[in-house]
Amino acid sequence: MKKFTAITSAVIFAIFSLISCESGPFSPAVGSAQADDMLRLLPKDVAAVFFIDVQGVLTIEALNKLISEKTEEEEFEEFTDFQKFTEMTGIDFQKDIYFIAAAFKQGTEEYDDWGVGIVNLKYDKDKLL
Repeated sequence: MKKFTAITSAVIFAIFSLISCESGPFSPAVGSAQADDMLRLLPKDVAAVFFIDVQGVLTIEALNKLISEKTEEEEFEEFTDFQKFTEMTGIDFQKDIYFIAAAFKQGTEEYDDWGVGIVNLKYDKDKLL
């Protein structure tokens, strides 16, 4: 029974994931998302919500300088993983991600806590699949 439930959940998740990649009446266009647009996509009964305008954050000069300094350091080990991810998916974090929204809710039971995240980004669907 657990195997059937796990497989069914995975199939349903995959179907909804592929459907959510399509633009629709509720999803904002790439690069034009605002907090209000992202809020419509989140469940209504959440305890905490946060939004990040990635392109706005990257215009902060001190942060942009810190990112470029860290990526130029030789001992920055994560940079090779970052480069591999960028090559495999074609997603450049500084150019292709526009807005991030996340919501969290605490459940009634110990393991009922959950969270959801939505990212407004530009990507090549074929390369990701």
